[in-house]
Amino acid sequence: MDGCDGTPAMDRPRGDWRLIGLLFLLVLPLRGWLLWNAEVAARDSIGYIRYALHFEQYSWSEVLLKHNQHPGYAAVLWLVSVPVRALWGTDADTMQLTARLTSTLGALLLLIPSYFLGKELLGRRAGFWGALIFQYLPVSGHHLSDGVSEAWFLVWTISALWLGVVAVKRSAPAYFAWCGACAGTAYLTRPEGAIVGLAAGLLLLGMQLKPTWRMPWKRWLACSLALGCSAAAVGSIYVLATGKITNKIAPGLILDNFRADSSLSESVKHWHRMPRALAASMFGATFRPSDSAAVRGTRSLRALGVELVHGFHYFGIVPVVIGLGWQVRRLARSAWFWLPAGYVLMHATILVLLGMTVFYISDRHLMQVILLGCYFLAVGLAQVGAWFEARWKMASAALLAGFVLVCLPKTAERLHANREGNVAAGRWLQSQRAPGDIIEDDHAYSHFYAGMVFEEGHDLVLPQHLRPTCFWVLTRSSDARVREEREQVEIELRGKGRLVYHWPPEREPQKARVVVYAVPRK
Repeated sequence: MDGCDGTPAMDRPRGDWRLIGLLFLLVLPLRGWLLWNAEVAARDSIGYIRYALHFEQYSWSEVLLKHNQHPGYAAVLWLVSVPVRALWGTDADTMQLTARLTSTLGALLLLIPSYFLGKELLGRRAGFWGALIFQYLPVSGHHLSDGVSEAWFLVWTISALWLGVVAVKRSAPAYFAWCGACAGTAYLTRPEGAIVGLAAGLLLLGMQLKPTWRMPWKRWLACSLALGCSAAAVGSIYVLATGKITNKIAPGLILDNFRADSSLSESVKHWHRMPRALAASMFGATFRPSDSAAVRGTRSLRALGVELVHGFHYFGIVPVVIGLGWQVRRLARSAWFWLPAGYVLMHATILVLLGMTVFYISDRHLMQVILLGCYFLAVGLAQVGAWFEARWKMASAALLAGFVLVCLPKTAERLHANREGNVAAGRWLQSQRAPGDIIEDDHAYSHFYAGMVFEEGHDLVLPQHLRPTCFWVLTRSSDARVREEREQVEIELRGKGRLVYHWPPEREPQKARVVVYAVPRK
């Protein structure tokens, strides 16, 4: 199958690796910049760091049951942390760097499957520019550098899609086995990784219904067994350890939300009781619930569209639509195209159902869809450039490079710069706290930077006469809903204890961004 640039999809491997080498050279400076220019670890990163350290304290099954995230990213984080901690010890700064380094390695490794998948779908040029543009988009640039699971989840998901497309093109059981293994590893990283294997299995069934796509039944059986057995062999690691398909709450909430009753389910009612501080902290498109499933579905679809437009840096959605319109009719005639297409449809359906349950859709949920869209973005920009090449021979290359440069200022922004005060409060608390003291932090950062995470599981026996302190860290907000709740908490704290720290220190306490109150520990 020739690519859209006329390059045979399976030929000239040396040229492919030269382009991948160029991708590394172009992406490495961005990854290095973001690695060293982040103010604070992501809040989810703190949970993953705790997860990784638990591998040294508990058995495999105990660790998995203690956490609702799947273990893939935490396990890689632990492996990377072993040599890093051997050199610099175990503290907040070391583990923050380790978490980001783990994600940076995943982001760089992602260049390989993302290039090859784009090449298989739309040709060498689309693979190169699609992989590059995705790395430079602000949403992916930030998440792939943060200490969260996105980078490694995408490595395995995109690898499974790439190998699955090759498997369908070649009707090769070996490639289906590798596709299943990567899908199983994606599932070990996040539960939605299983969707890739399911999409490949459904495509195998559907191909037998269309005469032009049908393969001999013996070959079909070999491909199906290779896919299913490899995916099950890898994915069963989690199931056997926990006795569950997933320990995450969201799937249960989705099922609960669609029970046969006419009133709001418990998961929907829970939204009304949820603190507005939590609702405001979610990075994504949020919306209000409704008794009507149709209204919830419409709002969820709208939120999905908003986050897609945001993910493509707003105006990037235009060339995505152009590229998709330009290529989709040709691609739809090929069986292999329906693996990524079916995966996107299944993933989008789950996101809409999730949105109807938790009333928000995060940009992190759409990373794999955005990556697949980047190939069409590249094709769309190249096609627009081709219309102008009669007057300007380099129009296509200029448009593609120009889009990357337009994304760069936003992508290169310092990560979590607005959390500087929480880091400062944590470091101050590290020097002030005594044995038995605890920290309550509405954002968890100060607890982490004070070193409390590394003391969990090591309870101290304190003398009876000792009266430890509970330090409450509050981050004041400009959001009216959040501010009202936190002001009420602060009023209660003033009555129980005293203000001991505020940030920035040069401001008056009443105008500070972050405040710390000391109250007697119960």
